Amino acid sequence: ASNGTMFPVWQRSDLLETKAQVYALTIDGTAKAYPLELLTAEEVVNDTLAGQELVLVARRGFVEADGQDRRFGPISYAAGAEVRVFARDGHTFTPGEALDELVDETGRIWTITEAALVSEDGAELPRISGHLAYWFGWFAFFPNTLVYGES
Repeated sequence: ASNGTMFPVWQRSDLLETKAQVYALTIDGTAKAYPLELLTAEEVVNDTLAGQELVLVARRGFVEADGQDRRFGPISYAAGAEVRVFARDGHTFTPGEALDELVDETGRIWTITEAALVSEDGAELPRISGHLAYWFGWFAFFPNTLVYGES
């Protein structure tokens, strides 16, 4: 796969590779890009953005999709990663034993669902909306973006 784009992109940054995939968040007007390479390596990231405590979860790694091309036959491509972001409300999370579990600083187990992190006693921490993007596209719209892993 080429690192170039099929169309002109006038505003670029060399901070990440042009087509690096990022998980993109904006909270109260503050933008931040989380490189998928770092998220999938760390699996669970406790962070704060615009005063909001977050936990980003990428426990399943990169997703590869297989398909069929009429001219070229079987193909595989990188489809990104499964990332979810939740409020953490003062908690610090680490990976649990199961892929759909996190453990907080007290040892309490939380289950990852589509809508929220849910503790054993029923407490919920809501999901926070974000999306996957290519670095060049995210940077073009948010040139003042913060980048996880960069000082």
